[in-house]
Amino acid sequence: MKSWGVPNSSVKLSNGDTILQYSRTSYDEYHTYHCEKKFIIRKGIIKKFSYSGCGSPKVVLGRPFYPAATPVPGTDDL
Repeated sequence: MKSWGVPNSSVKLSNGDTILQYSRTSYDEYHTYHCEKKFIIRKGIIKKFSYSGCGSPKVVLGRPFYPAATPVPGTDDL
């Protein structure tokens, strides 16, 4: 995430978690594409993530990137 730079938005939640949002819009001759990635950060650790309009990236930061519907183990209490 560091290589992506400053997020487009950041929200601090009442429980101390932070939501970071990265957005990108691109265009081709016929379409406009909007990619949005959101991360819930707790104590410096990514606890949940989602993305839309970004295609299906195979690897992010050297690790597999799973669809938003994939549960993250150990995060049932979020």
